[in-house]
Formats: sequence, structure tokens, C-alpha cells
Amino acid sequence: MKNQSQSKKSKRPLSITLICAYDFIILLLGMALFSLPAVREFFPAQEIFLLHLVNLWLIAYLIVVMGLWRMKKWAGYIYILVVTYNLATGDVSSSSLVTMTLSVYFVAKNISKMS
Repeated sequence: MKNQSQSKKSKRPLSITLICAYDFIILLLGMALFSLPAVREFFPAQEIFLLHLVNLWLIAYLIVVMGLWRMKKWAGYIYILVVTYNLATGDVSSSSLVTMTLSVYFVAKNISKMS
């Protein structure tokens, strides 16, 4: 009986799976985009560090998404902070606004199921 309750607690909800899959695809596209030589040529030589900062940001966000995939509570809190910050400071479209708001809602709703 104990094993069933433990497996139910550690099972990933569908909403978290969809959020992680969506973010993982976006991260892969972002990493591929910023790795293209044409993008590197777009940046002047003195501003190439910005490209490196974007890549570091993408790697950090990938770590958070992987933590969310593994149902880690720290990743849930960081995810909520990052998405809320992006909502507050970014110029987002209405579809992005809905997607980001729903992702924050579902992560916050399932944070108690995370370890």
C-alpha cells in the first residue's frame, strides 16, 4: 500500500508534462537560433557578449525546466518567479499571456506534489 501512495505522489501531472515539453521545444529552437553563424554576424564585435549571455540564460532555464520535469519544488518556485517576471516586464502577445498565465497557475497548483 505504501508503494502505491508513493508512486501516486511522484507521478507527474499532465499539465506539468505539457509545460515542460513546450518549454523544451522552445529552448531547443532558441539554442539552435542563437548558434547560427548568421545571428553571430548580426551582433557587432563589441556586443558579442550579449549572445553569450543569452546562451547562459537558455542553459539556466533548461536546468529549471529539467528540474520541473523531475518534479522538484525549487524548480517550481524558480519557474513561477521567472515567468511572472517575464509577464511583468515583457511585451507579450495575448496568446503568450494566456499560455504563461496558465503555466504559472498549473505549476503553482501542483507545487505540493513536488519533492
